[in-house]
Amino acid sequence: QIADGAQLAYLASGVNQGQTYENSCFVLTADIDLANHDWTPIGNSFSGLLFNRTDYSLFAGNLDGKGHTISNISIGTESTPLESDVFGLFGVTGGKLSNLNLDSVAICGIAKNVSGYVIGLAGALAGSASGPIENCHVTNLNMTMKAPDSGMAAAYWIGGLVGALDGQYIDECSVSGKITEKSGKGSIGGLIGELGKAAKITYSHADVALDVKPDYYGGANVGGLIGKGNGKTDAETIIRNCYATGNVTGGAYTGGFAGGLWGLNIKNCYAS
Repeated sequence: QIADGAQLAYLASGVNQGQTYENSCFVLTADIDLANHDWTPIGNSFSGLLFNRTDYSLFAGNLDGKGHTISNISIGTESTPLESDVFGLFGVTGGKLSNLNLDSVAICGIAKNVSGYVIGLAGALAGSASGPIENCHVTNLNMTMKAPDSGMAAAYWIGGLVGALDGQYIDECSVSGKITEKSGKGSIGGLIGELGKAAKITYSHADVALDVKPDYYGGANVGGLIGKGNGKTDAETIIRNCYATGNVTGGAYTGGFAGGLWGLNIKNCYAS
C-alpha cells in the first residue's frame, strides 16, 4: 500500500537499484501531492534493454491507483532539463497500470546519445510500457523535449500518456495539456508516441496541443492521438473508438489523428 510521496519515492528507489517487483501488486490508498519536488522515474534506465544489455531498470509489478490522483509531478526544469533516456512517473514498465489520475505534470528533458543513437522515451505516465494500461488519465500536462544535436533518432518517442507501447493495450485513458518538441525528430503523439506490433488502443482520447519544430529532414511523425504506428502489418495492431481534439503543428509527417502509419488499423475514430 502506498499512501504518500515518500513511499512512492521508496518504490522508485528500489526499482532503480535493480528490484523489478515482478508479479507484486501495489495500490494507492490516498491522493499524493509530490509538490513539484524533482522526481526520478520509477525504472529510470532504458538503453540497456534496447541494446540487449543488463544495465536497465524495469518496474514489472502492477499498480492500481484505486481512482486516486498523483499531482504536481516535476521532471527537469526549463533552465536545467533532465538528460536521460526515459521520462515519466514511470520510466520503463512491464506490469499493469490502472485506475490512476495524474494532474499537473511538468517534464523538461533532453534525450541521450547512446553509441551514436538518440534514445529518449517520454510520457506523463510512462516512457516505455510493455504491460496493459487501463483507466488512467492525465490533466494539465506541460512537456518540452529536445534531441541532442548529433546521433540518429533510433528510439525518440514522445506521448502525452506513454512514449512507446509494445504488444499490449491502452483502454479508457485520456490526456489533456501541451507538448513541445524542439528538434523536429522522432514520433510525437497526444496520447502515445509509437505503437508497436500487436498493440491496441481503445476508448481513449487526447486534447493535447502539439508544437513540433517543422523540419522535413528531421522526419518527425506527429499526430493528435498517435505519432506513428510501427511494425509489420498485423490485424491485432489497432486503434478503435478513439479521438483527438488538440491543435497539431510542425513536424515532417503530420496529421490531426496520426502522423505516420506502418502496420496499423484505425476503426471508428476521428480528429477535430
